[in-house]
Amino acid sequence: MDMELLCAVVQGRKDNRVLPCRFDLRAIYAMPASPSPKENNEMLFKGLVCALIGAAILLAPYVARSPSVQELMRQAALVGWFSLVLGAALVARALFSRRR
Repeated sequence: MDMELLCAVVQGRKDNRVLPCRFDLRAIYAMPASPSPKENNEMLFKGLVCALIGAAILLAPYVARSPSVQELMRQAALVGWFSLVLGAALVARALFSRRR
């Protein structure tokens, strides 16, 4: 069976000619369907650490005693939210792939 696929790629020209190109599908079929248990555990750990860092950054202004540290942590709230959401996404991905 031929593992190559012919496709058409539009070149960014005025005449919009369609030229054929070839993709090798062997690399796509060789990829594993789901991550190994070790990779899954690593993703879960990284997600938990990332979420904890985000939560610590978001809660720091309420715990800090120094007004300058409180202001600094308030300015870092965007980083805290990004870390929290990224950590939650990694944890969800790890748990979802574990269920499959």
